[in-house]
Amino acid sequence: MISRRQILPLVVMATLAGCSDWPDPVIPGAESARAAPWPALVPLSDILQGGPVASEPVQPSASRIAALEARAAALRGQVVDGATRTRMARGVDLGAFQGAR
Repeated sequence: MISRRQILPLVVMATLAGCSDWPDPVIPGAESARAAPWPALVPLSDILQGGPVASEPVQPSASRIAALEARAAALRGQVVDGATRTRMARGVDLGAFQGAR
């Protein structure tokens, strides 16, 4: 059986360890990575072909931009239809649950 004399030093050390600040790890190159520019986005087909990846970013076509804007507009629309919103506003009838006890 473990006595209080054996447990007390462990509790004191764990408590003191919890009061100290955690040291920040030193990661070589972290500062230069933080200051680096964002990587260029390239088409996936170029990556999968295994060929050289263009260093200049590819500009999206006008049709792609229009498709993405239409998709964004559809996502901004109403999520819950009017009938469901009205039903949700009425709330839950708790009387049905109280009879089940």
